[in-house]
Amino acid sequence: MQSDLQDRARKTKDYLNCYMKTRSASEHFWVNHQRFLRSRGYELRPRYHSDWVPSWTLPGATVGDNEDQFEDSYKPRVSLFISPLT
Repeated sequence: MQSDLQDRARKTKDYLNCYMKTRSASEHFWVNHQRFLRSRGYELRPRYHSDWVPSWTLPGATVGDNEDQFEDSYKPRVSLFISPLT
């Protein structure tokens, strides 16, 4: 039982490191505008900060069998841009 849990945790960590550790092209738009938006009172999720380090790679992070346990592992499936109301 314990071995099965450890195996699933290892697979989850491999998945996170392979697919979620790097930002997509559309995410770089937000990274490039994060400081400007902050100066205007908007705060983006940590994943869009230039100094972001994936939380599952930090010392003491415990990876279970569910990649959804890390908020910063979510990538947008579709690039959505919201235009201001005119």
